[in-house]
Amino acid sequence: MHLTNQSLENTEPFEQWNMQLTDEEFNQIRTLLYNRFGINLSDQKRALVMGRLRKIILQKGLSSFSDFLRQIEGDPTGRELQTLIDKMSTNHTFFFREPQHFSFLADRILPEITESLIKSGSKDLRIWCAASSTGEEPYSIMMTMMEFFKTSYSQWNAGLLATDISSQVIAIAKSGIYSTDRIQNIPEALKKKYLKFIGNDSWEFIPQVRNEILFRLLNLMNPFPFKKQFHIIFCRNVMIYFDTKTRNQLVNKLYEFTAPGGYLLTGHSESIRAADCPFEYIQPAIFRKGKK
Repeated sequence: MHLTNQSLENTEPFEQWNMQLTDEEFNQIRTLLYNRFGINLSDQKRALVMGRLRKIILQKGLSSFSDFLRQIEGDPTGRELQTLIDKMSTNHTFFFREPQHFSFLADRILPEITESLIKSGSKDLRIWCAASSTGEEPYSIMMTMMEFFKTSYSQWNAGLLATDISSQVIAIAKSGIYSTDRIQNIPEALKKKYLKFIGNDSWEFIPQVRNEILFRLLNLMNPFPFKKQFHIIFCRNVMIYFDTKTRNQLVNKLYEFTAPGGYLLTGHSESIRAADCPFEYIQPAIFRKGKK
């Protein structure tokens, strides 16, 4: 396709679309993302950074990446910083990703933890999806839970907290609306039970599912605001963006907020060395906190 000035959004001059990211600007962005969000960008990510940020810079009427950095620094509300992380977040996910985790959740984790809670006289089951992205993972967890509890679900305080660093993906997840191709990994029986077709190639989770998930914005690098520990934590496919030091710090924070006997599930591509991990290794990407 031949690109002309007339075809560019807001008819910006071609020179602006051709703006380059200097070494200093790239290092400033890389340092900011690491210090604030733990994201460790390699030199190979330079083109990705330039591609994802150039359009927003032009939309804001700025002339360089440095202008955007100064805008972030001078914004006391944090909205410009949120714009940066919204653009830089990678949100590749799908329903029932790494399906063995959901089988293990239904077959071992939920029976074990609910039995322990019942013995202690509690029905307060706390589950956290710590990198919820566009919602496929928390909805997969929620369907698994509802299938496990069946008609007794209403007798439990068993909702799900789902958090992410990006406000854009949180908004998508809250809507609970997905296209037909996005829900192809959901078994047909679950799709009929928990979603409804709303036209225009779109499906929506029924309120009984959506209302059980609390979506919130959360930076995993900040102090956790929770007053209670969780019995199950899904923190999958986010630590791949962290260096070893940041990953170990996060695992230790997650351990602190995991109830004794509780479980941590990570992504299969995320390596956690046994020597650095306070959790007991159960099987690949599944860890357990010992009971007191």
